[in-house]
Amino acid sequence: MISSLGSGQFQIAERGKELLGENPSKITNNLLMKSPEFVTFWRPGLTNGASATTLIEAIPCNSSKTPRELIHEFYQELRNALTDDLLQQICSKSPAFFEHLVLEK
Repeated sequence: MISSLGSGQFQIAERGKELLGENPSKITNNLLMKSPEFVTFWRPGLTNGASATTLIEAIPCNSSKTPRELIHEFYQELRNALTDDLLQQICSKSPAFFEHLVLEK
């Protein structure tokens, strides 16, 4: 879709021009997933016959949220999972460990 010309410089590629020539009302991940080049960019390790349709089903694409909102949402999910894991680990230790953790660190 685009070619990198250097640090922070990009040029639209032929496939990108073709896509814009179709005059889409909105450019979304679902639209871009129809292009093998974008699928390769989105998931570089995707091979072995997996199709873009499989990838689209595996990646939640919510067009009502911006990429920044999605990143923040996934960050919060990861943070909550980490918090749960840490609490579980700490609770499984002895009271002496907890005291050392709180007072020494």
